[in-house]
This record gives sequence, C-alpha cells and structure tokens, in this order.
Amino acid sequence: MRPTPGVVPRVLAIGGSLAIALMLVRRGRHIMIPLWGDNLGLDITETTLVFGISAAVDMLLFYPVGAVMDRFGRKWTIIPSFILISLSFLLFPLTGSFLPYLLVSMLSGLGNGLGSGALMTLGADLAPREKIGEFLGIWRLIGDFGSILAPFIVATTAQATSLGIAAITTGGIGLAAAASMFFLFNETLKKKGPTDDTS
Repeated sequence: MRPTPGVVPRVLAIGGSLAIALMLVRRGRHIMIPLWGDNLGLDITETTLVFGISAAVDMLLFYPVGAVMDRFGRKWTIIPSFILISLSFLLFPLTGSFLPYLLVSMLSGLGNGLGSGALMTLGADLAPREKIGEFLGIWRLIGDFGSILAPFIVATTAQATSLGIAAITTGGIGLAAAASMFFLFNETLKKKGPTDDTS
C-alpha cells in the first residue's frame, strides 16, 4: 500500500517543526549553562561541577522515561521536557549566585532527561512503512538543523541584546513548542490488542 499523497510532507512539516524546537532547547542548555556560569563570575571548576550534576540528573531518567513513553505515550514525557527546559531558561536570568544557578541547571537536566530518545522515537512512530529509511534520514537531518540553530540563536540574541534576553527567547520558543505539541500533535503511540499481529 502506498502512503496517502501529502501525508509525509504534512507529517514532516508539523512533526519536523517540533523536532527542530526540541533539539534547539536541548542543545541550547549545553550553551547556556556554561555561559551563565561565566556571567555570574564563577570559575571553571564551579561551572564544570554544575554541568556535571545537571548531566547526572539527566542520565538518571533514561530508563523511567522509556517506560513511561511505552506505557502512556510519547507526549507524556516530551511536553514536560519542553516545559521544564524552557522554565530553566526563563529562570537563569533570576539567578545571582552559585546555589540558585545549580538548582536551575538541575531543573534543566531533569527536563533534558525527560526528552531522552524522543527525537528518534517519534521518527520511528511517524515513518511510513514503505519508506522508513528515507523518512528517518530526513527526520534526523531536521533534528540536526535544530542543534545547529541553538548556538546561532543564543549567540546572535545575546550579542544584539543580552544573555538574559537570549535565555528568555529560547525559553519562549520551548513553551510555544510545548503548546503546539499539546494542541496540534496527535499521540503517536499505537497500542496493540491481544489479537494483533506482532510479527
């Protein structure tokens, strides 16, 4: 069976936009955490410690996130991921010392952990069976574009205004993407019944 004409382009347009936004905020945190540490005047040891703790929080969620995705659906983890990472961006400008900076960075790690495996899981769900390879190749390229956009948006916004405005801008993009996914994007998890062919 051939896919309905226009389905793949439409899926790539809507899902791809969310994939770009997801990778943008996830990569953006890798830029914002060290930059904000420098903005606070922290030395490299303190900034590295904060980044490491944030990464540890991130890694603790790998297994539970996969379980939630497979049991309840992809949106149950991806939307909270968008929201928490975005909130961390919005809170960075309010931090003025080490401890608040650490806590906000941990919140960022929590949000990033909730997005573990999200991009490729969505791609696998959305790929038409007749063109899985081609679709996933384009899907990955779209996600990589979001990764490329992150440093560009943060750097250009910070240069034109300030690092705080860059953080708020990135957080706003993430919240807009969370709302779009909630209202415009259908759940992609398709549960099979006991009589379904699992071959």
